[in-house]
Amino acid sequence: MDWSYRKKRILLELGLWSADVICLQEVDRFDELQSDLVQQGYEGVYKGRTGGSNDGCAIFWRNKKFSLLQEESIEFQDLDLRHNIAQLCVLQIKQEQGTVGDKRPKGTTKEKLVVICNIHVLFNPNRGDIKLGQVRHLLEKAHALSLEWGGIPVILAGDFNSVPHSPLYRFLKDGMLDVRNYDRRAISGQVERSLRVKQTRVGRWSSTSQFQIQNGGIIHEETSVISQDFSQITEGSCTFEWTSEELVKATGAASTAIIKHNLNLQSAYSSVQGSEETRDSNNEPLVTTYHGNFMGTVDYIW
Repeated sequence: MDWSYRKKRILLELGLWSADVICLQEVDRFDELQSDLVQQGYEGVYKGRTGGSNDGCAIFWRNKKFSLLQEESIEFQDLDLRHNIAQLCVLQIKQEQGTVGDKRPKGTTKEKLVVICNIHVLFNPNRGDIKLGQVRHLLEKAHALSLEWGGIPVILAGDFNSVPHSPLYRFLKDGMLDVRNYDRRAISGQVERSLRVKQTRVGRWSSTSQFQIQNGGIIHEETSVISQDFSQITEGSCTFEWTSEELVKATGAASTAIIKHNLNLQSAYSSVQGSEETRDSNNEPLVTTYHGNFMGTVDYIW
């Protein structure tokens, strides 16, 4: 897609939502975006992917409402978890008069402070161990940063390359996962297929399937499964073998198959009632990404 056209569409969309905080992934023209967003009252920080990639993640915030107190990032290559990255920013809400929030010493107050996290998780559907490891490290870092500033709230956003009902989604929501119950290749619930869709008269999404359509709309011409529902799997119902290396990447230790985090996360999307025409059974959006090999939801705010 032509960049000048794409940039106009991106800026139009961002302007329509008029968010106070913006988390972007796959940003390959940060300087140009920043130049335009600065004129709209935003400040931002960028972190590029490692390994020679030309894209990365960016966090923007309205400079009339927030001041940046601390910025951190994670290069997952340092943890032997590929070339993805994550960002963390501690923002302070400015006073109503518009004065800049003072940089108070850590531990003295948690009022009007928040940790903003942004991540682009590895795409490869077969490497659920690496996906879990990347998310685990970000959650650990976010929790530690929250405690440093007195237990302040955490907001987590990004492209998690994992569908609703997947084990990785369950880990985020429930705070714990026994990886022995799942095949490493199914952690994200992604199954790529070539999609051939056609547009018919306006209809509605099926409330029982993410990709099947009732009464018109987008018709899926493939019969193969695109995402899998793991919500019925219970502890001990099945067991899969994980190597020591895979366990280390996923859980942090070869001696345990249990992965945990200490944040009480709740999906921002599922917390707001939506229409059955646009939401799945988790109340997540039916689609946040659509390209030639995949159509579904992989982007979340927690």
